[in-house]
Amino acid sequence: MRTLRTSILACLFTLLFIAVAGGAFAQQVRIVHIDVGQGDATLIIGPSKTLLFDAGVTGSGTQIRNVLNSLSLTSIDYFVAGHYHADHIGAIDEVINGGITLNIASYDRGGSYSSQTYTDYVTAVGAKRTTITLNQQIDLGGGCVLTCIAVNGTTNHGNVTPSDENARSIALVLRYGTFDYLITSDLSGGGSSTSDVESKIAVDAGDVDVLHCGHHGSSTATNQTLVDTIKPEQAVISCGDGNSYGHPTQTVLNRLGAAAGMDTIWQTELGNGGTHSKVKVGGNITFLTDGSTYSVTMSSTGQTFNYSTDGNYGVAPQVVINEVAWAGSSASPYDEWIELYNTTGSAINLTGWKIVDDNGAQTYNLSGTIPANGYYLIERSANATSVTGDITISGVNLANTGDTLELQNASGTRVDIVNTSGGAWAAGTTTGYYTMERISAGASGDLSSNWANNNGVTRNGTNSGGGAINGTPRAKNSVTP
Repeated sequence: MRTLRTSILACLFTLLFIAVAGGAFAQQVRIVHIDVGQGDATLIIGPSKTLLFDAGVTGSGTQIRNVLNSLSLTSIDYFVAGHYHADHIGAIDEVINGGITLNIASYDRGGSYSSQTYTDYVTAVGAKRTTITLNQQIDLGGGCVLTCIAVNGTTNHGNVTPSDENARSIALVLRYGTFDYLITSDLSGGGSSTSDVESKIAVDAGDVDVLHCGHHGSSTATNQTLVDTIKPEQAVISCGDGNSYGHPTQTVLNRLGAAAGMDTIWQTELGNGGTHSKVKVGGNITFLTDGSTYSVTMSSTGQTFNYSTDGNYGVAPQVVINEVAWAGSSASPYDEWIELYNTTGSAINLTGWKIVDDNGAQTYNLSGTIPANGYYLIERSANATSVTGDITISGVNLANTGDTLELQNASGTRVDIVNTSGGAWAAGTTTGYYTMERISAGASGDLSSNWANNNGVTRNGTNSGGGAINGTPRAKNSVTP
């Protein structure tokens, strides 16, 4: 329970933090699907870093630079060559030679390819060329992370011998809060006798909000297994009017349109294939998200559509904030504690991890190990509970009026966050001192509906005064199914 004076100081600190850190894209992620005709180019702007995935056909450098310039960007931090076909890397030399600086790295599948566009690409990126590896992460800051789940036909669920260049494509899944986005370049899914890599990556992608469809809506990609597993609410197809490939195909549009929960199929252009009532043609299609809500804007009309994420993590975080005794107990307001839960089947070393409380007003440094599918108890005092704690941190100081709790790993990357707004706690009480219990590890800690009071029946341990705790430290929550 924090004192009024401390809370006031914390508020002042927060206001100062916002004033200093505020910027055009602070704490938002912007994804621009650039209309490059029958090609692909996607700009991702994170809270602190930028990434361009693919770079369209030769001659589309002007369109890409125009988008960058409109967002006051004169450089990009990362480029990812999804694969080496000309409609995906054709204009990267035009972008770089046209005055856009590549700051950090250009990731690709490695190896070589016989084409002029490939040679131009290698020359343009120079020494910044880097081979991406399976499970490699690209951190765009503020908890926005992209993870490589396929490259050269290798996945975490078995390898596939690539039938062609498309099957070698890089697939990245982006996670930011509960906003999840999958982009796969031209990755194949078994259609037209191609290698099926898509089915292998579906589990790793998990439940996503947005699927950027592979291969421009071709029948070689966006297979049924992928669609059924990742359950997208939105789909994006980059294709060109009058293309000679019949993209997007009616088969893929029908499959997407029939998917449970599918809202809209966004296309950069109409293309020259199938049609569907859920299609909207929008030119440059921009997604803007704060991690729990997102908007979609079409440059062709200027219309904006607003959505909330489905509230589910694509894949549950390895460790979540699982229970918070923010009110203390009937014996003492200082009987505060926080419980973490390991969602995985392996023990995790928490040394170097930390919980950032109230946007940095307090930081709780962790150490030791959390067991597989087990708990980790952080106590304000050693006798806050009769249950054996994992660490005692006297600085734990939780405001009754509400705090933001952010769990970060040893690299400083956000793993989980609770109560981003910093407003009133979603659950827990000072009457009866019931703890705030998480219902599902797979749903966001930012969803108030994912928290409930301890039920007063399923309990564990006693407080510093010997009374029963209306909570479950180091035990399954009373509200968890």
